[in-house]
Amino acid sequence: MAQVVRTGLFQFLKWDDYTTPKGYTTTGVVDGGNLTIDPGTRKRIGISGAEVRKGGVITPAGSATFYITATNVDILTDYGLRASYPRGVLKPINFQGGLDEFYWTYSGALIGSFTIDWAVGEGVKSTIDWQSLNIKEDTSPAITTFNTETNDGFEDYEFDIKFGGVSYAVQSLSISVNNNISVHSSGDGKTANTNRFPERLIYGAEELTVNLTTALPIPHSVLGTYIDCQPDNLGIVLTGTNACTNEKLEITLTNLMQSDASSMGFVDHATAASFDYGFIGSSEAGSLAIAYTA
Repeated sequence: MAQVVRTGLFQFLKWDDYTTPKGYTTTGVVDGGNLTIDPGTRKRIGISGAEVRKGGVITPAGSATFYITATNVDILTDYGLRASYPRGVLKPINFQGGLDEFYWTYSGALIGSFTIDWAVGEGVKSTIDWQSLNIKEDTSPAITTFNTETNDGFEDYEFDIKFGGVSYAVQSLSISVNNNISVHSSGDGKTANTNRFPERLIYGAEELTVNLTTALPIPHSVLGTYIDCQPDNLGIVLTGTNACTNEKLEITLTNLMQSDASSMGFVDHATAASFDYGFIGSSEAGSLAIAYTA
């Protein structure tokens, strides 16, 4: 166990490829998330109040929120998105995180879901969550190399965001990708001390949603809201250019279809009106591409 009470100053989160490990590398500027181990406890109560309590299937999991840079963008492109659609492989990844004297290592994790969030007044961020088949707890050797960040991120003002090639004064945009991960066990025999760990991780189709807020209305003729055959080929492109390094981050959304009601809330006399829209992507063809150019 950690010998003294620590602050976030002594926490870290690193990642590495599972299939071909190259050594753990920093995740950059992480400002949220958590590491968990769910014991899946089971409780049976019968007549007379007779009770049996036992451990269930263990679920090692975690999450992290970080600003997107060259340091960590590969987590999204290489492990968050599948190799092809609709049935492409999701690559496994290793995570190691905790305190310098108490940390967990997740081996062969799959990223269950992630978000990419852009908003006025913020840098571009991502939140990921993962599950793994096993976990290892260590107190030594003490970790002495913590999270570092040598690459620049992207601020809101460095982006040009277009819906269908047109600017609509975007105020916020959130992309959510769900890989529908679940743990799977069976009645097959198990080795000692692994009975309660899941046997495998399985995943379903990718489901992508987009929430968009603008200060200018997108015409419903563009959205196709009224059209008998509602379009399923809408697109959004976010192009970010770092003013200091000239690095580029391009996020392209294709095959979108409006899925939520268009809305405009009433606001006070000194607040800009805004318009909210929701979209779904294509599970069969895929809808998200992320390109980072140094």
